[in-house]
Amino acid sequence: MKLTQKILNKLALLKVKVRYRYYNIVLKKLGKNVKFFGKSKIICPDRVIIGDNCTINDFVFIHGAGDVTIKENVTISAYTKIISTGLDIRNWELNSMSGPYKKHIEAPILINKGAWIGADVIILPGVQITGIGVVIAAGSVVTKDISEDYAIYGGTPAKLIKKINIERNE
Repeated sequence: MKLTQKILNKLALLKVKVRYRYYNIVLKKLGKNVKFFGKSKIICPDRVIIGDNCTINDFVFIHGAGDVTIKENVTISAYTKIISTGLDIRNWELNSMSGPYKKHIEAPILINKGAWIGADVIILPGVQITGIGVVIAAGSVVTKDISEDYAIYGGTPAKLIKKINIERNE
């Protein structure tokens, strides 16, 4: 059993290394020591930047059409969706009747250093998470910019839940 577990661990590590090499080729920029665990999908990878020491977990979906920048030391948990494009609703009456090819808007997304994006979070086009060390609670929908450093946001839409006291580590 121990030998089998060692082999499985080595295979898992090999998969992480292969994913890193693949994304290093297709992404606009990929930092050092980035870990991709499990299957993820990145559309328009040539418009996605991921900084050093990030972790991208299982089944993360990133649509980079409007540009996505993920800074250093960010963890993105399983099933998170980062979507930098969407339907244009400014003139919905016309757009809704335009047949199968609707007009889209694209807006850049930024996730700043040290953020932890919980499981199954949705980040919508144009969101700028400029705060450092931000935590987004699992299942949240981020629709507006977040500039507060070391804070926990959650809900639909995501709102400030609590400031993190970094001096006492609470």
